[in-house]
Amino acid sequence: QRKQELFFASLCHDIRAPIHGIISLTDAVQGSGAVPDAIEKKIGVLRAAAKQLSSLVSDLLDHAAAKDSGGLTIKTQHVALHAILSDVCSIVSPLLREGIALRNETE
Repeated sequence: QRKQELFFASLCHDIRAPIHGIISLTDAVQGSGAVPDAIEKKIGVLRAAAKQLSSLVSDLLDHAAAKDSGGLTIKTQHVALHAILSDVCSIVSPLLREGIALRNETE
């Protein structure tokens, strides 16, 4: 059991390090004026995807820690649904076939 926990923690760290590198690089490029607007928009999508992956890895680590401590606390909070769905649309839209559009109609 302990070996699995150590492996999982190491794996999460190994995944998190390059994700944070991607976030740092996109932060450096965005708003620098070094790339055309169309590329900057794609860099924004890349940054949003990397942030989502980082959040997922954090959630996995939190779950593992809660499992080790014997409990998981779930709390409710308000979320910016429109912003979250906008990020999802931005990330998923490039994967859609031509002629198919994804719109965020939340307010």
